[in-house]
Amino acid sequence: MLSSNKVYYLYSTEFGLGLCNIRYIGQTKHLLEQRLKGHIKDALKHKYNIRSHKWIRSVYAKGFEVKIGLLVDKAVYNVTEIEQIAKYRALGYKLTNGTDGGGGVVNPTKEVRRKIGWSNSIALKGKKKPPRTGEHQDKLNAAHRGKKRAKRAVDRQKKSLLLKYQNGYINPRKGTKNTEEHNQKVSKTLTGYKHTDEAKHNMHLASMSEKNGFYGKKHTEEFIEKMKIVRLGNTNASGKRDEVAKQNMKDAWKLKYENGYVSPLKGRVSPMKGKKQPKNNKKVKLDD
Repeated sequence: MLSSNKVYYLYSTEFGLGLCNIRYIGQTKHLLEQRLKGHIKDALKHKYNIRSHKWIRSVYAKGFEVKIGLLVDKAVYNVTEIEQIAKYRALGYKLTNGTDGGGGVVNPTKEVRRKIGWSNSIALKGKKKPPRTGEHQDKLNAAHRGKKRAKRAVDRQKKSLLLKYQNGYINPRKGTKNTEEHNQKVSKTLTGYKHTDEAKHNMHLASMSEKNGFYGKKHTEEFIEKMKIVRLGNTNASGKRDEVAKQNMKDAWKLKYENGYVSPLKGRVSPMKGKKQPKNNKKVKLDD
């Protein structure tokens, strides 16, 4: 028999009767006793692994009973249920509802999210996703452009990856090299691309002080000697650039100063001003 929508609550006789012991809030258009029988049947017979059913089974396992009571008569569908669940949760009641109420899955608990993910992974196992159309991809790009991931999401991913590698995971790309065809495609895609000023500034900040991977470290003497040898054999490193390279550098510096760049050395007096280079300051030559 159907009637107006009602919001009800379930409680256990273990801790007394009435509103002081609410453990579940729901809504129905059926008779309250009929809805209670449905809850008990689903929990004891089908044994679904959800919080409210596990609570009902635990009550009967202790020898007590689950009862039902009317909370709001002539309730607004979904709206009143959501309001009542929020109200009693705020008051500190330990409700066994898996969501915030209403039709569908509204703000599910971690347990419900995990079960949904597990069900989807089973359903999609072995199936390939259909290729995205260009229009679909453009819409996704537009929707995510400018968004920043939440810090907790970034930290969670870092923690997950760290645990993954600690458990022996090896990246399948380790030790492999890109094909020449792949490199050509990447080169073609990035040709003409320029970072925005904001992006350049963010990259600069990301490599400052403690954020720099080499912060607080020093090169070994062996490495310094190797670099000296490499630079001595490199005409570009020794300062002998061709005319095109020189002109490009001039143009770049000219544009930089036109955009308001001020050298950090401006106004400083060189410690070598008025002095001569020592005579023993000679370039090192490699043996033939």
